[in-house]
Amino acid sequence: MENKETLRMVLTLVVICVVSAAALSLVYRATYPKIQERAIGELKSTLERVLPEATAFDEPAIPEDILSQREGIKRVFVGLDKDRTPVGTAVIIEGAGYQDYIQLFVTVSPDLKGIKSIEVLEQKETPGLGARIEEKEFLDQFKGDLKEEYDAITGATVSSSTVIDLVNKAVDDLYRIIEPVEGEPKVIEEEGIVLEEELEEIDAETEASPEWNGTITPGWNETEENESIV
Repeated sequence: MENKETLRMVLTLVVICVVSAAALSLVYRATYPKIQERAIGELKSTLERVLPEATAFDEPAIPEDILSQREGIKRVFVGLDKDRTPVGTAVIIEGAGYQDYIQLFVTVSPDLKGIKSIEVLEQKETPGLGARIEEKEFLDQFKGDLKEEYDAITGATVSSSTVIDLVNKAVDDLYRIIEPVEGEPKVIEEEGIVLEEELEEIDAETEASPEWNGTITPGWNETEENESIV
């Protein structure tokens, strides 16, 4: 009798798990296209904001040794004007901060010698300390010609140093991905990407979309150093 009761409980748990998994899968498949569509829309809006003079964007291939790095460039977009002349390059790059990974959107001049703009796309740093990397005063120092030194944030050395390192790495890696435009801009002949085309691939991706593995990157247990570096 006891064995039958145990078997009944096991079967009940198995059924519950199967039904729950099926329900989660259905919800994921139903919401995935909308999530992707929203992400692409936000990316397009950001590109149009940081490179308003661009009428199209070309996405060059990233060398595997760069793309495979956990910390580094994830996507590159070369902005083109109506004559298909480069007007700037936008880079999505990320690296480890104090609490979690910091993701930046860095826009570089066509000659790769200056920063046009920089935005923090994602960060989970300590409010009032590391989170200050989003402050205009800190980010504005990067605009213009590249410098040898930048000011860190007092009390948030780890977070601000990550941003500084990522900006420098973005420019360094770009030299291996695209050809800098010196003097007379070089016209890129290849067809520029159309972000809307990515939407057409969503349905196919949904059919073979990977299951979430539940992995969450843990935060560090260190404390921010109360110092400033340049």
